[in-house]
Amino acid sequence: MYESFFDLNKKPFTVLPDSRYLYPASAHRSALGLLEYSIRCEAPFIVLIGDPGTGKTSLLQKFASEYSDQHVIRMVSTVGYESTQLLPWILLSLELSEKQLDPIESFYRLSKFVEETCVQDRRLILVIDEAQTLGPKQLEELRLLSNLNSESALKIQMILAGHPDLIAILKRKDLRQFAQRIALDVLQLKPLASEETVKYIQHRLKMAGSECEVFTMSARELIHRISEGNPRLINQVCDMALTEAFEEQARVVTKEIVLQATRKRYKAWLLPLASPEENETGEADNSDDDIETKNSPEDPHQVGAQTHPLRLVQEPDSLSHARDHYADGVQLKSSRQFDRAIEMFHLAAQAPPLLIKARAQAGLCYWMKADYRPAVEEFRQALRGSFASEGSRKQVLYFLARTLEQTGQLDEAVTEYQCLMGEYPSYKDVPERLKKLTKTTKTNVDSSEGTQIFRSRWVKTAIKTVNSALWARG
Repeated sequence: MYESFFDLNKKPFTVLPDSRYLYPASAHRSALGLLEYSIRCEAPFIVLIGDPGTGKTSLLQKFASEYSDQHVIRMVSTVGYESTQLLPWILLSLELSEKQLDPIESFYRLSKFVEETCVQDRRLILVIDEAQTLGPKQLEELRLLSNLNSESALKIQMILAGHPDLIAILKRKDLRQFAQRIALDVLQLKPLASEETVKYIQHRLKMAGSECEVFTMSARELIHRISEGNPRLINQVCDMALTEAFEEQARVVTKEIVLQATRKRYKAWLLPLASPEENETGEADNSDDDIETKNSPEDPHQVGAQTHPLRLVQEPDSLSHARDHYADGVQLKSSRQFDRAIEMFHLAAQAPPLLIKARAQAGLCYWMKADYRPAVEEFRQALRGSFASEGSRKQVLYFLARTLEQTGQLDEAVTEYQCLMGEYPSYKDVPERLKKLTKTTKTNVDSSEGTQIFRSRWVKTAIKTVNSALWARG
């Protein structure tokens, strides 16, 4: 759809595995080198693991293309496999049979094929994809097939590729004999580092015919944060961003376009993306609508606060429990049980990654109780979090400054606004507010009328912002 607009000769960010597009990241280079070494040292079994989307299939396709002239390499997929035997699938991949054969006939055909291959000074290499779906019986069947090897020659090798769950399966006590035949360390593919993601995007575009920089540097860095370096998710985010840019007739994909393209997907949780941090652009939500102080229906916590979809990295139990406390706090706040919500947020804040957003949520609870001094302290505690992103930090600084201004602590409010001005010169209405406060030593922000205006406009808008964007990833 957008190929001609960006002068591309093909779609650069397809999610289908394609070894021609494989980017030689450090983890992939290392894995490919170890695969090659495994072939030379004649290891009977090789295990390759990686999270979904990290490029296992593309890597194996690359490996197969480089060694297909030396050996017979076949991919055996186990997706949807319900039989108790693997041998029929292996025969099908080798085009030795198109129908179900009895076990004796199946084994005879395979052993004959292996011998004929060996006579040609070649070797049969079976790549078992999605190997984490195999049970102990199927793995034992593979072990017995490895007995086709003789003392003097390795005739058949097997590469097991799958998710990290495969390791837990291979550690079973009844699979010790199988594990003993894995001569080398397990090969593991990891997500791309930030600088690798930047180069990966440009590599894919170049392969598709691009001769210019389509994505800005800040856009590529944001894509890394959203995708967490997962190549498949990088492809999907880039494809959405290019589609969004095409619709807007923008020749360059900026950070704002990436945010706009991913926002709907993130809110609907259709992809396991990290928070796009919508407010990093610095755009204010200046709506004067009388927004309800409960969670917006679009708030991801309302959709499913207890379970974040498809987390790519398994987290410690302590952090998992903290996320549960945070989700409980969000639900309690939405039902206006503020004291209990604050307790939950304080428990969640004990986990450093959740400190900033949990403390900020507690601050909003105090604000909604009209208890402003503790609200100020909660915002200050939030800013001490070491995991604060740029978007989170400036949001909380702004909340703190506005609260200080509201409660008449004007000198401190000026200090916080100056801090904001120094770091983010054009953020929201900070320049105007700072200019106004420095011209006078007293305002009427403590008046009931001022309080009512402040509460009906800023606080409710802030609550919506926090619930739907800044704290979206629970």
